[in-house]
Amino acid sequence: MKPIQIHSPPSFFSVSIGDNVHIGKGTIIESVSIGSNVYIGENCVLSKRTVVKDCCWISDGTLLTPDTVVPPFSIYGGVPGIFVGELPASAPEVLKLIIREKKTELTK
Repeated sequence: MKPIQIHSPPSFFSVSIGDNVHIGKGTIIESVSIGSNVYIGENCVLSKRTVVKDCCWISDGTLLTPDTVVPPFSIYGGVPGIFVGELPASAPEVLKLIIREKKTELTK
């Protein structure tokens, strides 16, 4: 299993990761901010100074280029990562269930 890698930004930036966040294996994080209720797939790269707002889905293998801001309720995918869809208003509850299930799988 490939671990995730979180690279610390320069000291004048703080790294912030919200509640209920899933980060898939093999993912590299150089982000400044990841909101709450966020699903980040496997083998993604979140480049320097990226910001992922609340209630977002980052598909497997996505490369978010530097300075990307992912708006709330967005689905991003591809290389480079682009907007591919919008999550419904029910997304916070659905993401909580999906992430809870992933955590259960990992603890087995």
